[in-house]
Amino acid sequence: MMQKCFTIETRLEKQKFPIEYFIWDMHKQNRLFRIVWKLIQTMNMPEHKLNTYIQHAYDIDKRTANSLIKTAKGHLKAMKELKKVEKNQLSNKIETIKNQITKFSDDITKLKNKVTLNKASKQELIKYRRLKQKIWQKKQRLNRMKQKLQQYQMMIEKDYYAICWGTKKLFKAQYHLKENGFKSHGGWLNAYRRKRDSQINFIGCHSEPCGNQNCQLTYHQENDSFALRIRKDKEATDDKEHKFIMIHDLHFKYQKEKLIEVIHEHKTPLTFRILRRNKKWYVQVIFTWKQKKEE
Repeated sequence: MMQKCFTIETRLEKQKFPIEYFIWDMHKQNRLFRIVWKLIQTMNMPEHKLNTYIQHAYDIDKRTANSLIKTAKGHLKAMKELKKVEKNQLSNKIETIKNQITKFSDDITKLKNKVTLNKASKQELIKYRRLKQKIWQKKQRLNRMKQKLQQYQMMIEKDYYAICWGTKKLFKAQYHLKENGFKSHGGWLNAYRRKRDSQINFIGCHSEPCGNQNCQLTYHQENDSFALRIRKDKEATDDKEHKFIMIHDLHFKYQKEKLIEVIHEHKTPLTFRILRRNKKWYVQVIFTWKQKKEE
């Protein structure tokens, strides 16, 4: 048997879910996620103790703390592997540029005597100048690559990985507002925060009801649609009667039959992600599917 991971999504209709709550929850969850990201790299603490610490320090429940820790650890694991790959790729590129510089230097040496004695033809003189310019450009690029390689080595040795959430490109746009289409720093800040705080994750677990304690997806055969029940953050829950958000009439086209089977069997954890892309909202469902190799 093989396991394959599927990520399917559908768009949320704005009138069918509380946008204000999700905006508030996104801001809170992403702020806490950045805190947890730093804690798991700086505090040498077992996961259960870190979970307890986060619950008491930031007044959140165990489910939310567990989701934040698992999401951060998943990002960190991926980041470690990515930096190793990037380091190896950069090392190979550095060796390639070194070989190119050596070749250009040999070609220049062959032409240098003729150029010095003014015996070089016009084409040879043009080639000589171009080679010198290419060497200068390659050496500049080589220096930048060596500096970047040192950064990768420091990250891997110290086992600490810093990330610019919201993308470096958008972060640097604050220094060139007009060129990036912003009228003011406030406009840039709103855009940057929207980009940085643009999703909420609800990590599933095999032992939890319906594969996830915070979110449960159900299928209604009578109208061929799905419904999602989301547990509210305890800070936003006033009473027991209003501690859930219900979103009805969801339709998944891709891998719909597999999703229905997963929901009915209750054997696979379901992870949910609420996303905001520009002015549109989406919900993603992530699950694994076991299948035979011949399938």
